[in-house]
Amino acid sequence: DPGSSRDVHFQVLRPVFDEQAVLTLPGGREPVVVLLSAHAWAGITPSVGPEDRDHHPTLFGLYNGLVQRFIDSDCWDHRQHLSLMIDYMYMHCLSPVTPELLERIPADLRQFDIDSRSEEMAMLTPETVLHERDIRDRARRGVWRLMPEGSYSVGGTRRDWETEARLLAEMNKRRPKYGEHGSDDEELPERDDGE
Repeated sequence: DPGSSRDVHFQVLRPVFDEQAVLTLPGGREPVVVLLSAHAWAGITPSVGPEDRDHHPTLFGLYNGLVQRFIDSDCWDHRQHLSLMIDYMYMHCLSPVTPELLERIPADLRQFDIDSRSEEMAMLTPETVLHERDIRDRARRGVWRLMPEGSYSVGGTRRDWETEARLLAEMNKRRPKYGEHGSDDEELPERDDGE
């Protein structure tokens, strides 16, 4: 409906996202990246034919597509969502790390995998993303030597553990304690179903 907060003012196609639709919303709100059909994503195993949109990538194909997208994205919100999905894969699908597992990850993403799992780098910062893009490009040209200890010593943004701990402590001080703003024991009002 016109005038609602869901109106889309215009759509921008960004080739870096394989013509990924980026919707710009009214009122200066953050743009929303719409994940279109994944069958066209770089790194996802190609479908049988152009009409096949129901195939599912392998686990490593999905991981490849998510990480390629993460490295290519300049949108902070998009990277946050992709980071969450990548972290989920690390926790539930791609652990523990073994040499065999690392061999199954595409060569141009192996350093990203090591850097991300090391937790020494702030992976969402623009500096780290540019650093990982450079590594990926160099790996594709065959001029990158894998750094098993992580690549934070040659670029990107190193995590500041002290600042993170201080901010978390401040946030926890402001967070209401259990039961301060209502309790789980309070009764909920009766539901009126209009009968």
